[in-house]
This record gives sequence, structure tokens and C-alpha cells, in this order.
Amino acid sequence: MKSNVSDKEKFFYPHNHYHGEVTPETIAFNSNFQEFAQKVGYITSLETSGKIPPQTAYKQIKALWDKLQRNTKGLRTSGNSFFPRPEKRGLKLQELCEKLGLNYKQVALSANQQGIGTHEYIQKITGWVLRQELYYPHD
Repeated sequence: MKSNVSDKEKFFYPHNHYHGEVTPETIAFNSNFQEFAQKVGYITSLETSGKIPPQTAYKQIKALWDKLQRNTKGLRTSGNSFFPRPEKRGLKLQELCEKLGLNYKQVALSANQQGIGTHEYIQKITGWVLRQELYYPHD
């Protein structure tokens, strides 16, 4: 039986067409994001079927996420308008929660359950940095 590499690649590495604003940055981000999603799908399937332990799956997904963030940051610093610039002014805790769609009371409860302060918890889960009572995106 003759192997068709093209069909195999289409099956194992599907790629959907991009339908948004077409710029080099948006196309690059879309491609990076699709690769991330595809690999996360494989990893979660391997973990849920018992082929890899949860800790390994977490580390692999974390590494993929870090790579996606680095790639996105590179696109952001290339001077395009697709990616919003980081906040110039700091945000109060409640403003940050609203911006990120977090429930402030749930954040405080989760922080308490982990035995840490609300400010420390919010920095841990969002990556935003607290400076002089205001939060700023981590650079």
C-alpha cells in the first residue's frame, strides 16, 4: 500500500484557515496558536489515557505556553498594532479583576485557602506585578 505523506500530515497536523485581519503578525500568531492548541490536545489525550503522568503533561503544556508567550511578545515588540500595548497606568485590584474577568471574592477566597495574601495570589495567577498599590503587566 502506497503511503501518502500529504494526507498523513493533513490528518496529524490540521491547519484551519485564518479569517481575521491579514497582517504578517496576525498570521504568525494564528499559526503559533494553532500549533499550541494541537500539541496541548495530544498531551491531554496522552495524560487522560494514562500514557504519561499528570506532572509530565503539566510540564510539557507549561513549556508550550511559555514558548507561545515568548513568540507573542516578539510579535508585540515588532511595532504592530494587532497586539495591545501593555497598560501605561497601573490598575487597582478590583479593576484588574474586572479586566481579566475574575471574581474578586473568589480570588480572595482562593488566596486564603492557599494561605497567601490576595496580592500575592493575584500576582501568581496573572503575572501582573504590584507596585505602589497598583498592578502592571509583567515585562
